Amino acid sequence: MSAILFLLIGSYLLWIAAYFCYERSNRRKRAEKAGQILTRMAVDVSEILGKSTFSLSHSTPQTPEKIENEKSVSEADTFAPEKEKYPKTVSAEELDKLFAEGSPLPEELELMEDMDVPLEFRKEPTDDNPPIDDDEQDKRLPGCTPQATGIRFEDMGLAVRVAVSGEAASEEERLQAGKTLAELRNTPMFEQLGSGDAERGERIGSLIELHLAAYRKRKQPDSEAAAETIPDTFSISDIV
Repeated sequence: MSAILFLLIGSYLLWIAAYFCYERSNRRKRAEKAGQILTRMAVDVSEILGKSTFSLSHSTPQTPEKIENEKSVSEADTFAPEKEKYPKTVSAEELDKLFAEGSPLPEELELMEDMDVPLEFRKEPTDDNPPIDDDEQDKRLPGCTPQATGIRFEDMGLAVRVAVSGEAASEEERLQAGKTLAELRNTPMFEQLGSGDAERGERIGSLIELHLAAYRKRKQPDSEAAAETIPDTFSISDIV
C-alpha cells in the first residue's frame, strides 16, 4: 500500500515538472514570435518633438531724418463766406445816430422804402356754416352725444343684453337701450357690438331710431297735438 502511495506522489511531481517546462518553452516561443512581428526601437524624446526654427531678432533703432514737405497748392474755398453777425443789443448812441433827422437810412431800409406794392389781406370766409363731415353730423344729431359720458354700467349691460340676445324687453327698456346705444356711437364698444352680425346691426339701428323718435316727440308736443285736432271734414277749398 505504501509503495502505491509513493508511486502516485512521484508521478504527480513528474507531471508538475513537465508542465512547468512546457509552459516555459511556450512563453519563450511567444516572446520570440512577438519580437519578430514588431521590433521596438528606443528613440530619444527630444528627437520626436521638432525643434523651432523661429529666430527672434531685435529691432535696430533708426536715426530720425527731417523730411521737407512740398508746399501744398492753395485752392479756392468751396464754402460760402459767413454772414456778418450783428450784436443782439444796440447801444444808445447807435440808436440816436440811426433815428436822427437827416441821417441816411441803411441800404436795407432804403430798398423797402422804394417798394410800392399794395398789401393784400386774406379775407375770412363769410360762410357761417362750414362743411361738416358724416362723423361730425352723426355727433350733432339730437339725442346723441359724441362720447359715452355719464352712462351707468347697468344701462350698458341692459343695452348689450337687448342688442345682442334680442330678448323680449319692455318699451321702457328698449327706449333706455336705444338711448345708451345712441350715446355710445363712434366708440370702440359700439363698433364691436355692431360688427360681424347683420341682424344685430339692424337691431341696434332700430333701437336707436326708436330712441330718436321718442326724443323728437318730446321736443315737439304742440305740433303733433295740433295735427291730431284737425277735423276730417276740413277742406282747403272752403277757405280759398
